[in-house]
Amino acid sequence: MIRAFARAAALGFGLTLLATAAQADGAISYSLSASDPTLFGNGVQVLTGNHHYKILNFQPSATGNYVFADEYATTATAPIDGWICFLTTTPFNPATTNPLNDPAACSPHIDDNGSVTLTAGVNYTIFASSYSNDATGGPAVYNYTGPGVLVAPAPVPTLTEWAMILLTGLLAAAGATLLHRRRQTVI
Repeated sequence: MIRAFARAAALGFGLTLLATAAQADGAISYSLSASDPTLFGNGVQVLTGNHHYKILNFQPSATGNYVFADEYATTATAPIDGWICFLTTTPFNPATTNPLNDPAACSPHIDDNGSVTLTAGVNYTIFASSYSNDATGGPAVYNYTGPGVLVAPAPVPTLTEWAMILLTGLLAAAGATLLHRRRQTVI
């Protein structure tokens, strides 16, 4: 009885916490290396020169306004000065889109600080680079607050993964059949 009461109280308390939680804190972190692809920035949104970049995908757990702050801008201790933007078209094709030079390709771009309204469960793509040309190292860190957390979307198994799953199942079934036949012959 006491255990059941404690469980019910814990569930009720947990629901209260979920309902009253106002903000969640988190960070987007990435490093850039010389082997990462580059795009040329013409000085429109970043310094002129080649900029290494990464593509990051995530989903917010809750709908609302998320406020981002570049750790480099707030503490000046981060190894590289980050520059991120939310791509307006996906999948990203560097042959046709250059977010460094085309403000319409990103909505919004966040150099030091900024905010964006995100919808829960929707996949978002971030173009992550640096403000300075040819910068490598890291991590570049963007701290954020918002109504939820940003999580990587669950990967979809490829055909090869499905083939391995099917092969494992077939081997298990064949082994079970062989074991069953051996037991019948011994009896």
